[in-house]
Amino acid sequence: MTRPPEFTSRPTSVQQVGTRVVHGFGTGEGHRDDRTISSFGAEWEKFNAFDAAEIEHAGNEYFDIVPPALLGPEVLALDLGCGSGRWTRYLSSRVGHVDAIDPSEAVVHAARVHGDLEQVRWIQAGVDNMPVPDGAYDLVICLGVLHHVPDTAGALAKLAAKVRPGGHLLLYLYYALDDRGPLYRAVFRASDLVRAVISRLPGGLKRLVCDLIAFTVYLPLRTLARLL
Repeated sequence: MTRPPEFTSRPTSVQQVGTRVVHGFGTGEGHRDDRTISSFGAEWEKFNAFDAAEIEHAGNEYFDIVPPALLGPEVLALDLGCGSGRWTRYLSSRVGHVDAIDPSEAVVHAARVHGDLEQVRWIQAGVDNMPVPDGAYDLVICLGVLHHVPDTAGALAKLAAKVRPGGHLLLYLYYALDDRGPLYRAVFRASDLVRAVISRLPGGLKRLVCDLIAFTVYLPLRTLARLL
């Protein structure tokens, strides 16, 4: 098994979760949004199970730009913003070791759900206080995370510093819609406004509203798209 890098600071907590340990370092101070961290943590606690075939299919699409030569048993990888751990699981079977980092409580639930992954180290920390040395990883991934950080550019610089010389960073951010028509942009921005309102609702009411939207809007559109 590939040996992970040594921590650059001592954890403030060490939590046994089933067969795994979660090393806690806090969430940092600068590049963070406490509301977002709390919201996503609560979501991943509820939606923390994925079908193996679903993970494989989605992972193949996200990682299709990663050449096989960048993977292998000697590769050290970092997954920042691991959430439920789905990409951590996908990656863990293709590299030697993965450090899975998330500032929210979701990492605790991920450690429990993916307790069979011996080549994964679970860490609760933010992008500001990642307890790992710069230049330590062959592959760093951060999918759908940094656009939620107040200072995206600053957070990206901190993340990129963890990549070793000659290593690679796989990043996914929301795009700016510059290549889309006015109708598409209007619909997207309207959905953003709705999302902003829903995200501020209390947990129980939020789930109810999301379920209603899923059944009355998303499911019919998804069914229609499949028929067309």
